[in-house]
Amino acid sequence: MMAATLFTWGCGGGDDGPGEKLEVSPEELILSENGEGMLIITSNVKWEISTTASWMTFSTTNGEGNEQVTVRADDSSKSERAALVTIKGGSLNRQVVVTQLAPKVRKHYIYGDVVNHPEQTPFQPGAWDAAAMRFSDTEGEHFPTIPDEVYFGLKTLIFDVSDAKDCDLRVMNAWWSRIYYDHVQFVSGLNEIKITPTMAKECAKGNGGEGKDLDLMLYSGTCTINAVYYEE
Repeated sequence: MMAATLFTWGCGGGDDGPGEKLEVSPEELILSENGEGMLIITSNVKWEISTTASWMTFSTTNGEGNEQVTVRADDSSKSERAALVTIKGGSLNRQVVVTQLAPKVRKHYIYGDVVNHPEQTPFQPGAWDAAAMRFSDTEGEHFPTIPDEVYFGLKTLIFDVSDAKDCDLRVMNAWWSRIYYDHVQFVSGLNEIKITPTMAKECAKGNGGEGKDLDLMLYSGTCTINAVYYEE
């Protein structure tokens, strides 16, 4: 495991003084992306907890005798990380590796969530059909309007595509307005379209948006659109 390669550690550390006792469990603590865990301290001496990790906090950092200490991690990291925690008491010290797991990627479907929307089935857009892939409840054939709160926090739209052959597209602001990307090549698999703040402002309905809809149009070639989603 990653933590084992980062540190050399163990329960020991220092010789037990006469009658001194300091035990800490577990020896390795695993936390979720923004979760918390518990250190159980069994002791008959005063003790103190320290770490160099700024992303970790404790319900208390010092005490005397037995204690259950809550360890909390913030959610600022996008990858797994680990840090060493030291508990010192009297002439004794114990060390625990705390590992915070990487955050789980959450997938939010705009189209293709067939579990909750069985009507959102795969489709093949026709060439020069500006309605097939227009994100509009009123002027689109398949994609629903993207909510404002999604637009203004959106970075990337992901298109799950299959059966793509010479697939050449335009990404634009509705049929009559600005072209954002021209001659985009979709391939079978996952394809990404970056959403800029300008695109969000021009396509969103409210919050200062102009409400002209994000629209993709197929120049030529063929493909099947299975789903559209974003991740966070």
